[in-house]
This record gives sequence, C-alpha cells and structure tokens, in this order.
Amino acid sequence: MIDTTLDVWQYLAACQKPLVMYGMGNGADKILCALHEKGLEIADFFASDDFVRGQKFHDKTVLRFDQIKQKYRDFVIVLAFGSSLPSVLDRFAALDEQYDLVAPDVPVSGTTIFDAAFYESHRAQLEQTRQLFSDESSQQIFDNVVLYKRTGRIRYLFAAKSMPEEEKELLAPQNIVSYADIGAYRGDTIAAVADIAPNLRYVYAMEPDPRNFQKLRDFCAGYPQISFTLSQAAAWDTETTVEFVAQGNRNAALFTDASSAHFTKYRTSVQAQTLDASLKGGNVDFIKYDVEGSENRALRGSIQTIRRCMPYLKISVYHRSEDLFALPKLVLSIAPSYRLYLRRTLSVPAWDLQLYGVPQEI
Repeated sequence: MIDTTLDVWQYLAACQKPLVMYGMGNGADKILCALHEKGLEIADFFASDDFVRGQKFHDKTVLRFDQIKQKYRDFVIVLAFGSSLPSVLDRFAALDEQYDLVAPDVPVSGTTIFDAAFYESHRAQLEQTRQLFSDESSQQIFDNVVLYKRTGRIRYLFAAKSMPEEEKELLAPQNIVSYADIGAYRGDTIAAVADIAPNLRYVYAMEPDPRNFQKLRDFCAGYPQISFTLSQAAAWDTETTVEFVAQGNRNAALFTDASSAHFTKYRTSVQAQTLDASLKGGNVDFIKYDVEGSENRALRGSIQTIRRCMPYLKISVYHRSEDLFALPKLVLSIAPSYRLYLRRTLSVPAWDLQLYGVPQEI
C-alpha cells in the first residue's frame, strides 16, 4: 500500500534509507538539484552494466546494481532517466516489484516542482480540471498522473496509458485536409498524421532549431502530394525574438528553461511568431502543439485561428507542472464548446500526456 499522504520528497526525507540513483544525465541533474534544495543527498549512483565502464558522475564512481546490493542491505532507488521502450519499461517494472523505487517528477521546462505545497495550492484547480474531461478514460488518466506526480510511484504511470488507435477515434482523420504542426521537429508527427489522414494536402510547420529544421525540409521532400509551408521560428503570442537552446535534438527549448550552464554553448536567438499571423487567414483542420513548455504562449498566439476554424487540437500538457490544469482551462477560454480528452502512450516518467480538443458537431 502506497502512503499518498506524503509526497515523494517527503517520503525520501523520512525513509531513513540510503538513496541510490539509477541513471545519469540532464534528468538526473534536475532531480539532484531538487534533492539538494530539500536537504537530501544521493549515497551512490548506478547504471546498467553496459553503461558503467568506470564512469564517474558528480565525483562518484558509477556502480553496477550488484555492487549496490552488496554495499547496502536496504535502499531506495531514485530513478533518474526515462524511456518508452518496452524492454526498458519491463526493467523498471521488475525493479519496482522487487525494490523500493521512486521516479521523482521534475518538469521538462521551468523549475516549479509538483510537490505537496504545489498540490495543496492548486488542489481546487486540479479538481475543477478533472471535471472538464468528456470521458471516464480521461479522468482515470488524470487521476493516475496526479498520483504519480505526488508519490513518484511508477505503477500509476503503467495505469495511465492509452492505445495508439484511440487518437484516430478522436480526430476523424478523413476530414483533415490541412494540418499545422507547431514544434514539428524533423517531421515525425507529420508522417504519423499523413498515415491516418488520406485527404491531407496542406501542411504548415514551425520548427525553430536550425538543424532540426534542415532535417524537416529534407523529410518534406518525400511527400510530393502535400503542399508544405515551413517556418524556422518559435511559436509565440507575439512577433519577437527569443533566446533558444539549439541542440539539434528533441531537447531544443527556450534558453530560460535550460537547467545548467552546459546549455550556454547552444544558445542562440531565433525568430518567434504567432500562428495567427503566419497562417494569414488560411484554413486549418488540425493543430498539434509540442513546443517544450511554450504551449501556453503558442496557444495564445493562435486564438483567432482556433475561433475561426475550430480545428481539432492536440496539445502536450506535460512540460510544465501547471500545464495539467492551465492548458485545458485556456482552451475552453478560447472556445468553450470544445470537448476535452486526455490520452497518453506509455512512458516513464509522465511524458507524452496529450490534451485533445474535439470541436462539437454542428
């Protein structure tokens, strides 16, 4: 039985066991920073056998798990990296079954942690948001994600998942002729939409990272039946320039959301623009937003388009702690007639949580 009266940070402070961290990298750095701010320290680090090889992390030698078990009679595993790969998820589940394991939730963007203080201060908003969803599946996913964020227990994430075909059921893809991909990366979502939307003919795509944008251009050349308008810009709520971390991968994001000096070498200025101005009054049937924590700004820059076209919406709501309640409320403030749904493909931590806005049939 999991004690949900304590958040994950409170549990780690009270457990009186050595804390051993599984994983290295940016996610681990974020969790270490949060632990340090709460007066908690990691006793040792370990990694999968293939990744150890005498490595050091934060001045400690990275151990194998068998070395951890020899060194400590009892311990808490602090999981500090994520995956959606079935083989890795199976490994996580096996560790969770046998050991005391937590995966603290730290935001992809921003610094606000979903801890007990955050939960209590936003509890009413969370309860109100739960009632906005149009089906029981959405509410169950919402409940399990909130429980995970509070406790760090990954079993709630395994209960908060959807099947891939559920997106197709929500979107009515046969009606999608024009599509706007906000945060297009290298075209992976365009390919997914093209696979299910037989009548897709027009795509408007925004991607600010220079290397990703070049890959996107190359990708689009493989779809001669689709007319593309590509914009190397960040989606925003006004026309401006923003500081950006151009890493050429999925972690490209605003510089203000970068977690360490490591990202300074990738810092650059990029153009930011609104979808409303970019589309110039053009029609759109479906808009996807996945912009690494800038979804709120991007939506505010789409208000005219959303109200004029009433497109299907797909919005990532996992980058910031407040996204879970702020973004559903924002969508309904723009167009109150939308029906809202939550769907999520399986991953650890709480990635890939998607808010769908489905326009009411007239």
